[in-house]
Amino acid sequence: MKKYRNIIFVILFAHLVLLGMFAGNRIVDADEGFYLNASRMVGQGMSPYEDFFYTQFAGLPLTFSTFASHGWTSFYLMRGFAALAGLLSAILLTIIVYRITGDGPTAVVALFMYAFSGMSLVWHSVFKVIPFTGFFSLGTFFFWLMYKEKRQIIYIIFSGLFLSLLISFRSLFAILLPLYIISIYSLSDRNKTRNLIVFLLSLIPLSLPNMLKIFNSFEQFYYGNIFFQMTRDVNRSFFDIIYNRLYTYARVLMDPHLLIIFALAIISIVLLIRLRKISCAGDMFVSSEGMAVANLILIAVVFLIPHPMARRYVDNYLMFAIITAAFCLPHIIAYMRDKFADNRRRIIIAVVTAVYVVMIVPYAAIFIYAARAGDRWFLQHNVREVTDHMQTVASDSDTVLSEWSAFVFLTNQTPLRYTEIVGFDLNIPMEHEQYMKYNLCDRDYLREQVGQKNPKIIVVRNRTSDYLADLIENNYDRTMETDEISVYKRR
Repeated sequence: MKKYRNIIFVILFAHLVLLGMFAGNRIVDADEGFYLNASRMVGQGMSPYEDFFYTQFAGLPLTFSTFASHGWTSFYLMRGFAALAGLLSAILLTIIVYRITGDGPTAVVALFMYAFSGMSLVWHSVFKVIPFTGFFSLGTFFFWLMYKEKRQIIYIIFSGLFLSLLISFRSLFAILLPLYIISIYSLSDRNKTRNLIVFLLSLIPLSLPNMLKIFNSFEQFYYGNIFFQMTRDVNRSFFDIIYNRLYTYARVLMDPHLLIIFALAIISIVLLIRLRKISCAGDMFVSSEGMAVANLILIAVVFLIPHPMARRYVDNYLMFAIITAAFCLPHIIAYMRDKFADNRRRIIIAVVTAVYVVMIVPYAAIFIYAARAGDRWFLQHNVREVTDHMQTVASDSDTVLSEWSAFVFLTNQTPLRYTEIVGFDLNIPMEHEQYMKYNLCDRDYLREQVGQKNPKIIVVRNRTSDYLADLIENNYDRTMETDEISVYKRR
């Protein structure tokens, strides 16, 4: 492995540079304000579910509330944490692949596939749940792997701690809990019960803050995490659900990076079965290869549940797809050594490497330069233009009705109550009282607040529904208009 150390350092450095480039210049994600504002409000003493609407387990805002004050400096700091999690994931992935395969070139190729994947660069440079759950899922697996190799109880504890963080950040990862329980019990030659109890106890400390929030406001938690997730899309027929998933996976396979990774992962699974490294269901719990495949399958299956399903959900199991893909790489490398002369093999490797790296360009075009017309208002300089104007027409203490929560985070202004996370009516089939109970706003509430001129300024997309247009016209003056955004100030 020592002879490949310099190559690994170069790839990690290149990955860090690319992560920094995306974190510094990437368009502001549509959901990024959701997580930023939630973290800020926890820092202000508010509680998820009880005081504001939230649709995930509360691990992320509880963890980062200290750092999420407001403004662009805080914005970049939070993205820096995401990029750090992405870099640590790259390091962990390399170590995991090498420990399982014992092959330096395979570890290098696996790292390369991750480091220059457009999917990892785009979603591990933005302040959302994805980069952190990626790191925690690898950490859980890494310490499980260490326990499998060394049988020391300390690794059970660390695996449990990482798993508790993983679930606390995104509840869907609870699907992995039975897998690790069965695995640790099966691997324990002695003291099976003791080891299992230690593992279960290790889940408690870091998940306790989240569990207390849920216990204190279970009904609001249930609505945001379950009912809302099942009703937020108006197209909920069986046909719509199936079509959404087929369409999403078609888009996934159009990406050369993802097509290569998942094709290699499938080849690896077939190869593992043929070589009898996975010969029965029990191997999925006790062999390194089996556990990697089990993680991949379980995470992929559970992320079929949210509707609508988004393409970015693939990133939740991309790293386990790369780990699984790595199992067939030694055979491919050996085949190339047998079939191709050194010069020809170097040419093939150089061409494949260049093509793989060049395929980052479409991601840069879309997420840095906003090649899609609908994304242009998310460009950082366009967002900054709006926030600068908001600060000239209203102070920090003034109440703002913003259709997009990122604006109030970046200006440190006060969001209108019930619009802290989701600014406008979601058209969910509920009564007005239920909206209020779950810390959401509906049309009745918004019309009441705008009619009474409670917000000092209103920031809306130019395509905003007509149900507020008359009240805004009667009570507010437009102070700014761009291609996408309008700002109104109370008369």
